[in-house]
Amino acid sequence: LKTALVARELACYKVDTAALSETRFSEQGQLEEVGAGYTFF
Repeated sequence: LKTALVARELACYKVDTAALSETRFSEQGQLEEVGAGYTFF
């Protein structure tokens, strides 16, 4: 159950990273780094 939840979160993070790539110049740049970190994890 936990693995499925993590996989679902990873999928959301990948989508968020793609969306944040357009707004990486804003304050959400830190969130983009976090999303990328989870993606590389």
